[in-house]
Amino acid sequence: MARFSSLVLWEFLEDYRYQNNLTQIELCRRLGWQSTYYSRLKHDKMVNSETVMSVSEKLLVPLKDIVKGDKAYIRQALSEYPPEIMKWIVTDEGKRRIIDAYRDYLNEITK
Repeated sequence: MARFSSLVLWEFLEDYRYQNNLTQIELCRRLGWQSTYYSRLKHDKMVNSETVMSVSEKLLVPLKDIVKGDKAYIRQALSEYPPEIMKWIVTDEGKRRIIDAYRDYLNEITK
């Protein structure tokens, strides 16, 4: 399971909160979190990738907007795939299929 910087997530959530004029309590309600969990993000080191994906889904924001090139997270997430898969992913066919699958997924969840 990939891990993600809790500080990067906290910074994203703070930006999101200010842009959407939300209090911390309102944001926590949207996420289904206790406010103490939100407060700990700033001081914890890592969160599970499932937490990041959940934030993306609940706030309806693209995952890439949260990750913003967190290279450590990207490296760790990619390291979970066998080398053969990684070699395939960077081919034109791999890129096309990944994009098609993601597009289909987005179409499904936005119906």
